[in-house]
Amino acid sequence: MKEETIRKALIFITAFIFLLYILLPYIWIVLTSFRTDADVMGKSLIPKEFTLDYYISLITQKPVEGIVGSATFAVIKNYPWALRNSIIVSILTTIISVTAAAFSGYTFARIRYFGKEAFFNLVLISRMIPALIILIPLFIIIHDLHLDNNLFTLAVVYSALTIPLDCWLFRGYFMMIPKEVEEAALIDGCSRFQTIFKIIFPLTLPGLIAVAIFTFMNSWNELFFALVLTHDKEAQTIPVVAAMGVGEFGTQFGYLGVITVVGTIIPVVIALALQKYIISGLTLGWGKRQQTFT
Repeated sequence: MKEETIRKALIFITAFIFLLYILLPYIWIVLTSFRTDADVMGKSLIPKEFTLDYYISLITQKPVEGIVGSATFAVIKNYPWALRNSIIVSILTTIISVTAAAFSGYTFARIRYFGKEAFFNLVLISRMIPALIILIPLFIIIHDLHLDNNLFTLAVVYSALTIPLDCWLFRGYFMMIPKEVEEAALIDGCSRFQTIFKIIFPLTLPGLIAVAIFTFMNSWNELFFALVLTHDKEAQTIPVVAAMGVGEFGTQFGYLGVITVVGTIIPVVIALALQKYIISGLTLGWGKRQQTFT
């Protein structure tokens, strides 16, 4: 009994520390969005001066009085465009990645053909290559084709980066479904596509939603490819505009805080609304995925 109590206490303490590790940075950036830059730069960790000037500035598109610098002006003016661009790119990336990965994962889970396992391993290996290695060659190719500074191009690049992992997740989900269920549908007269859309996808709905949210979050937070492949407000996303807060006249902590808080509203709302699907989707198919490594 004593050992069980100690074990539960250790689990609780570990979970609490992990929760603080996740929440403290976000709480700090929320507080920063309400503090003046002078207060942030002060020696005290406890906020002393609170203001809504940065939120008002973001809404009215006018700089906070007393703050100068081209970086500040760019952050204010470009943020509405960045919010729009992030939404478009994240949705496009999610649609492309989930669609391609779902059918690819189904192929690896159900269809038999020569070299399937070798090809699947190559897909996983491609995900192990650091993305920054291909950044410059990719930029040269895209620039020569005059496809840079384009939201669809950015979505395609993001999709190429996320499809391998999404495909691996989908393969595990589809392998959880007994083959007899699919065979029964085929015997009843369903075509392969009807079986996929009417049987397979509905049974793996939590997994589909979990992968979609995972893909959306990754594309929403990505910085380096967006920074290199976009050049103006018509294509820049929130992380790129946030990086502009560090300018020639110093770092605008208030604006960075506001941009971060407002920029996380959409992902947080999505995660809270679909959290039950995320949890069930992350655990669905885990047993099958473990078997791929044994």
